[in-house]
Amino acid sequence: MPADWTSPDGATIDLAVIRRPARGPSLGPLLVNPGGPGASGVGWLRETTMFDELNTSFDIVSWDPRGVGDSTRLDCGGVGGPDGAEVHQASPIGPDAATNLALVAEMAQSCALGSPELVANLGTDQTVGDMEAIRLAMDAPQISYLGFSYGTYLGLSYAERFGPQVRAMVLDGVVDPALDLQQLLAAQLEGMEPLLDAIASTPAGGNLFDAAAQTEGSTPPCCRSLPSPLPTTLHRTSVCARRWSTPSQATAQGSGRWQTGTGRQPRSPPIWEPCAQT
Repeated sequence: MPADWTSPDGATIDLAVIRRPARGPSLGPLLVNPGGPGASGVGWLRETTMFDELNTSFDIVSWDPRGVGDSTRLDCGGVGGPDGAEVHQASPIGPDAATNLALVAEMAQSCALGSPELVANLGTDQTVGDMEAIRLAMDAPQISYLGFSYGTYLGLSYAERFGPQVRAMVLDGVVDPALDLQQLLAAQLEGMEPLLDAIASTPAGGNLFDAAAQTEGSTPPCCRSLPSPLPTTLHRTSVCARRWSTPSQATAQGSGRWQTGTGRQPRSPPIWEPCAQT
């Protein structure tokens, strides 16, 4: 794979790709991306069962984005711990904020020194080029795509550049490309706050999605039910195909604190049945 799609004859990198062939007549490849940015698609697809039903009609395909997993990795000299775990766990607020921010800066500098060409070509545009290369390698006239979180931005960007090559696309937890990270987090908190208030005012057993259905401006269309128990801190609830995906999208952490959940096991393949009927 070219390290830089604007210079396709230059240096190359390796891209790890995984494919689960369709068990029946195939509608073609369904590329799936868990978000991140930078989450391993290969490890995710090896572990998850959420695509078992879709795998009847689609070749399920994912990849490790450049810089991570089994693809050509960043060489950061060990700064930040394995896969940057220490940086991911470091809070930008609180008494250790200055130390943590210094660690982030040190890791960024170390990565740039160890993998200068790769660091310069880790953006969304380069990954979109990788997605198109996967389609071409599979000799597929079109792809279907399912992206979560940051993976929605990849889907939007791919559709913008390679629209005729898109058969069908589902974007779950859409990222607004006009917002920077701080604006995105602020918007998430602003949206969660009225739901937190609604949960606090409901009887015991209330949950995020019931609150969302009763909160002005948050009524989710196309609702379905998920079986219980769910492996999250929230209880059985509704799930909606167009705006909401799982109760782990926002998980209560103490009083008034929220964080994004993993969103893996609670997701339900039947949500995406219309994709196979498009």
